[in-house]
Amino acid sequence: DMSVVGHYMGSAGLSAVSVGGRLVELLTFLCTGFCTGGQILLSQQVGAKQEDGIQKTIGTLFSFVLLCAVVLGSLSIALHRVLLDLLNTPAAAYDQAAAYMVICNSGCIFIFGYNALCAILRGLGDSKRPLLFVAIASVVNLVLDLVLVAGLQMGAAGAAIATVISQAIAFLWALIYLIVKREA
Repeated sequence: DMSVVGHYMGSAGLSAVSVGGRLVELLTFLCTGFCTGGQILLSQQVGAKQEDGIQKTIGTLFSFVLLCAVVLGSLSIALHRVLLDLLNTPAAAYDQAAAYMVICNSGCIFIFGYNALCAILRGLGDSKRPLLFVAIASVVNLVLDLVLVAGLQMGAAGAAIATVISQAIAFLWALIYLIVKREA
């Protein structure tokens, strides 16, 4: 996002994505920590062949992470101006940073959900598909960045939309894969 926005929208756009993305990164790191803990528990239960524990851990991890996504995403949207002020956001980048922050945090459920699903897959012993899902999401994000930022001149908001759409695709693909795998 930063490379494309910086190249096509200049320093104000680059600053907007940089500042607006800080909270998204913080929330993603928090989610990754929760998911890693769940993945470890799940791996232990898979190794011990505790089927009941596996199902409970998957349900708890997924429910907890999605609840966190809703709560933290909502809070960060509601408080985005306060947070941008605390980060000393430059005036020239403020509106774009606010748009980036609100759009990305609106898609928090996809970012968190994707991380939870991939932790579940890794906990079940499948590390290849999460890598494939994130690779495809990255390509989709780049293509959409170019279309929305370079082509349609949407600035940081376009980059945020590209990020949310790519994460939604990765989330849905991982979810469908898990459903199909479970039924097989």
